[in-house]
Order: sequence, then structure tokens, then C-alpha cells
Amino acid sequence: MTFLAPAIEDLSDALRRFHLWIALGNIEIRQRYKRSFLGPFWITINMGILIFGIGYIYAYVFQSLHSSYVPYLATGILSWNLIGGSLSEGANCFIAAGPIIKNITISKVVHLFHCMWRNVIIALHNGLIMVPVYLIYGGFPGWGILAIIPGAIVLVLFLVSASLLFAVLSARYRDVPPAIAGFLQLAFFATPIIWEAGTLSHHRWVVELNPFFHMVECIRAPLLQGVLPLHSIAITGALAIVMGLVALAAYSRARRRIVYWL
Repeated sequence: MTFLAPAIEDLSDALRRFHLWIALGNIEIRQRYKRSFLGPFWITINMGILIFGIGYIYAYVFQSLHSSYVPYLATGILSWNLIGGSLSEGANCFIAAGPIIKNITISKVVHLFHCMWRNVIIALHNGLIMVPVYLIYGGFPGWGILAIIPGAIVLVLFLVSASLLFAVLSARYRDVPPAIAGFLQLAFFATPIIWEAGTLSHHRWVVELNPFFHMVECIRAPLLQGVLPLHSIAITGALAIVMGLVALAAYSRARRRIVYWL
């Protein structure tokens, strides 16, 4: 644990400065939609266009639209946007904050939390699309929707851990961000998001051994069924613990050299 002490100290410092990374994330969202009439709600509108567009195109091509598909697609894309956005942007967070890291003495983990907070805010805006989805297709799970809270917490812990590891590797090796982007594209199609897991009669291992499926289920199961997906939460939590320990070890080893890599 002594080896991890520097990383834990930086992590604690970043948590104490929560007002800083929350403010940075909020400012960045507002700045992105400055002078826009609808502002951040364009995030929700664009998400709605994507979900309903894919839903009806899929139905037209495969002649298979049913009342449960669009909600399934919506919750899958919402979950994936949080996962993919957090990992791809998290990998670049130290690189993007290079000028600040070089000139201001502050825990580098602040920049990681800033990136993660921004993606959580975007996910909350995207989540508003579930209101018309529930109104049109039904299936609102009532109070069971609160089961999303533990699932979301476990998922965010994994994303923070993985993003920290990727940020360290990306600062040292600039091939890592495009490699992660390519891998995420492949993982999107290999994960039941635009296709339903229940359609697989054979090769169920494609789903059961896919960690991204269990991450998506942490959000999708509460939104669709109002249940706590204990199996998926356990797997995601175990991955978060392992990834967290690896990330802290990598950050402890590299923290003093990151500034020279940027």
C-alpha cells in the first residue's frame, strides 16, 4: 500500500477539490452551447433523433419493430454513450489538459474527474429522452427505476478507474487513444445495443463473456424492468476493483513523469 500512497494522496486531493471539477464541467457544457436557444437540450434532441431514426430504419429493413425494441435500443445507446464517451475522452484528459498540468500545481486527477463529470452531465441530459419513450411505448418501471442508482455508481467507478489507466498510458504512448477508439467501435457492434441479446439462440458466450454487456445492463435493467441486475453489478464491480488497483499502481509509478510526456 505504501507504493500506492502517492496516487491515493492525489485522488484524495482531487476529491477535496470537487467544487473545481464540477465547475469546470458545467462551464464547458455551457460554453459548448453558448448563444444557442435550446442550449444543452440539443444533446437530448440529437439523441432522440438517433434513437428513433435507428429504431424505425431497423424496423423497416428487418420488418421486426415491436413495442419493446425502441426502449431496449434507447437504454442501450444511453448506456453506451456514457461508457464510450467516458473511456475515449478519459484517455485524452491528461493530453488535453497539458498546458494546465505544465503550469499549475494541482492533482492531475482533477482533470480526470472534470472529464467524467462532463460525461455524467451529458448522460443526464440524454436520459430525458426516456420520457417520450415511456409515453409512446409504455413500460415505465415506477419506483423500480431507483435501482439505477447503485448500478450507475458501480459503472462510474469502473469508468473512472479505466480512464485513469488509459490517461496514463495515452500520455506516454500516443497510439493508445486511437487504439481505444477503434476497440470501442468494435465493442459497440459486439454488444447487444442495436441488436437484442434474446435473439441469440446459440453462442450465448458472446453476451455472457462480454464485460460491456454487463456494464450496459447496470443502466438498462433498472430503466426497462425496474430491477437490480445483481450479476452484472457484481461483474462490473469486480472489474472496477481490479482496474482501480492497476490504475493506481500505474499512476503512482508515472505521476512525476507525466508532465514531461505532455
